[in-house]
Amino acid sequence: IGPSNAFGEFYFVRADTGVDRLVLQDNAHLDGYRIGMDDGIMMLDEYVVGDVLSGVYGPLHYSFDNWKVEQMTPLDVVTATVLPTPPQFAPAAAAEFTTGAFNVLNFDGADNPVKLDKIVDAIGAMGAPTFLSLEEITVVDTYHYFDNYTVTGVITDLITALAVDGHNYDYVYSHADAGGHGVAVLYDTDRVTLDGWSTLQGCSPDGSSSTTNYDPITCPPGEYPLSSRRPVVVTGTVSYDGIDSQIVFIGNHFKSKSGDGGNARRLGQAEMVADFVNGLGDVHVVVAGDLNDFVDSPPLAELYATGGLTNTFFTLPAHERYSYIFNGMSQVLDHILVSDAANADLLEFTPLRMNADYPANWEVDEMIPFSVSDHDPVVARFSLPAGPKMLYLPIIMNTP
Repeated sequence: IGPSNAFGEFYFVRADTGVDRLVLQDNAHLDGYRIGMDDGIMMLDEYVVGDVLSGVYGPLHYSFDNWKVEQMTPLDVVTATVLPTPPQFAPAAAAEFTTGAFNVLNFDGADNPVKLDKIVDAIGAMGAPTFLSLEEITVVDTYHYFDNYTVTGVITDLITALAVDGHNYDYVYSHADAGGHGVAVLYDTDRVTLDGWSTLQGCSPDGSSSTTNYDPITCPPGEYPLSSRRPVVVTGTVSYDGIDSQIVFIGNHFKSKSGDGGNARRLGQAEMVADFVNGLGDVHVVVAGDLNDFVDSPPLAELYATGGLTNTFFTLPAHERYSYIFNGMSQVLDHILVSDAANADLLEFTPLRMNADYPANWEVDEMIPFSVSDHDPVVARFSLPAGPKMLYLPIIMNTP
C-alpha cells in the first residue's frame, strides 16, 4: 500500500484483508490495517504499490503511531507488479488551455543531473501545461546568513531544456523559503501574453519568525510573515481565432503539515488566497499547487466558501483521490481549484500516476521514468472562454 520512503520504510496490509490501497477520504476507518516494515540491512527499497510479498517475519512493535515489524529474513516477492506505460496528458488544443501543479522535491543545483532530465520528461508527460506551478524549486542562488549556506538555482537550466524539447516557457517566482526553495509559475510563451503578476503576503501572529530573515515585508510587533513561500499570481491572455481570454493563475505551496503551528498557518494562507480570489469577482481563476492539506480540511473549506472555488479532485471517485502517500495512506495534497467561471469550461482533470506509488531511490535512475518526486503532478484541461477580453489584472501586493 506504500512504496519505500526516504527512511527505508514501507507499509503493507495482509493479503487476506482484500485491501490493496488505503485512501484517506475513502477508507480511513481501515487505518489499523497498516503495518510498516523497517530494517536498514534489508533490501526494502524496490517494492511498489501492488507487489505481493511473503516471508514477513520479525518482532512487531508500535512507534510513532504505527505498527512496525523489524524484518529478520529476506522477503520473497510472490507477485511483482508490472510497471505500466508512463502516463501522458495530451497538450492543449488550439481552443483550449491547460494548467498543472508539480512539487519537484527540493530541486536545486545540488541534485543529480538525471533529475533535471526526468523533470523535463515529466512536464512533457503533463502535456506541457499552458500554466504550470512548480513547488520546491530554486530559482536564484540564495544565501541565508542564519544558516550560512548557498543553494544553486536551476530554473534557467530547466527553461533551456524544455525549449530543446519544443516547450517554450517564461517564468515568475516567489521568495525562497529557509531551504532556498520556492514557487515558480511557468507560462507557455507561444500561447500566453503576460498581462501582470504579483505575489501575496500577509502578517499574522501564526506566521513564521524565521521568514523575517529573507522576506522584505515588515510586520507589526508580535506578527510575522504568513507565507514562507508566497503564492504567485499570474494574469495572462490566451488568444485563439480572434478571441482573447484572460486567465488568473495562482501557484501555491502552503505550510507543511510537519512542525508546530502548521494548521493555523495553512488556514491563514487559505484565507489570504480566498479573500484575494473573492475580490476578483466573476473571472476565470485557477488556484493550483501543494496546499499540504486534504480535500475536506479547514483550509480547503475556506477556499471553497470564501473563495468560491471548486476542487477538481471531486470529479474523481473517492478511491482515486490521492497525489501523495504518507506512511501507507494515500491522500491529496496537490490541488487544482477553479472559480465558477473556470469550472464551467473544465473538460478534464487527472493526477498523473508517476511518482507517489514508486520507491524514492528511483529518482536518480535514468532508465526508470517514474519517481522523480514523491508527489504526483496534477493537470486540468479547459476550453477557452468565448467573448471579448476582460481586464481584471490582480492588484500588485509586495512583489519580489
